[in-house]
Amino acid sequence: MTVRLMPELPPVLAENVKKLLIDNKKLEAIKIVRERTGWSLVNAKNSVEDYQYTRTELPAINEYPDIAFINGFSNFRLMPPLKKELEEEIKRIIEEGPEKKIFAIKIIREETGYGLKEAKDTYEDYQYKRIDLPKISWLEWKELKNAERKTAIEFIMQKFGLDCFVSGYLLKMIIEGKYPEPLKPKYRNLDDLWD
Repeated sequence: MTVRLMPELPPVLAENVKKLLIDNKKLEAIKIVRERTGWSLVNAKNSVEDYQYTRTELPAINEYPDIAFINGFSNFRLMPPLKKELEEEIKRIIEEGPEKKIFAIKIIREETGYGLKEAKDTYEDYQYKRIDLPKISWLEWKELKNAERKTAIEFIMQKFGLDCFVSGYLLKMIIEGKYPEPLKPKYRNLDDLWD
């Protein structure tokens, strides 16, 4: 499944975008989306590409219906952070624009020894401002797995300061077993200390 990066356009504008894409006029479609929505160039481009690549909305994973999209499916880092100097250079390249993506990936590969996929994931971690996966204790992990969804999302939002969607996605990872199970504490109560 390819996930939408932007919310759906109004029906008339969406039809105009689809017609322009059929006529191979992507730049004109982006220009019209920018004019009619007031979005930045990046957001307008993402919106047009949502129609070009027939991306779908993210399935509902929580009880908050106002959340329908995110930049990239996961807002959590796929790779470990880079060294400070390299990180600053990659951030500078990202600010210069998306046309420098291949150049940045090449630098990451040379400096880290990563393969192409790992270097691309690292670049996109910075491009989409992905965050480190929050550290959850074994007890919290166990309780979140069995808690009511809305309560669990609210707990995650409050504890880690994440927005609603990212909290819902983290809960989904926990429930589906994609979040690594934290180490179980060796001592669960005082009686265990004496065994």
